[in-house]
Amino acid sequence: MKAIVRRWLQGGLCEGDLDALREIFHPRARIHDRLTPAGSRAAYVRFVRHIHGAIGERTVRIVAEVVAGAQATVVFEFRGQHVGTFLGIVPTGRMVLVSGSVCCRFARGRIVEAWVRWDVVSLLARLGVVTGLQPWITGTARAPKARDRGDLVAGRPQDTLWAKRWKLSPRLARTAVLAMAGLAAKEAAARLGVSAWTIRTYLREIYALAGVCRRTELLLSAAENGKRRHP
Repeated sequence: MKAIVRRWLQGGLCEGDLDALREIFHPRARIHDRLTPAGSRAAYVRFVRHIHGAIGERTVRIVAEVVAGAQATVVFEFRGQHVGTFLGIVPTGRMVLVSGSVCCRFARGRIVEAWVRWDVVSLLARLGVVTGLQPWITGTARAPKARDRGDLVAGRPQDTLWAKRWKLSPRLARTAVLAMAGLAAKEAAARLGVSAWTIRTYLREIYALAGVCRRTELLLSAAENGKRRHP
């Protein structure tokens, strides 16, 4: 099973062997990846093709591997250069180093279900979408003081171009940042000191103001609006 996952990451994701992905995944496999709403094998292959067109000089380093029964989990690091439009973000030329993990369920030598997790915070920061907002995501932000130079001092989410364009309140802007970072409603609620139900209400309001329907679209719209001049 380790060899199959390695073939996925190094052969398919890194080297661009899409036929390998079709062989590895069962025709009715489900792939859960927060970077894309793709769930089927065919949709995931299209997403990987999108990565190949946007990220050049790709390399993958396997960090850890665990196999238990019919499941395997692999932690990895993905590196490449942002040379094409990626998830709506225009090329920046920056080198991207992102950690991630995959957890796979096997049946008869093929992957029938997989869960992919990326360090979305690091990815967004590398591509300039949430520059300066990492402390708000990790919960280490504090109000800046005179002569402060520490990393804990963060820019305010409500001051980003996308928050201004969508006219988000400070609370909605912070909720949007946590949502784009992939935090679940309960996690975001604990961070903001409200209930998960309140977070879901905030998200509906944010989606309405941003003109989107899901978190992935919110990320794409933030990336696009963050590059435009706010009048």
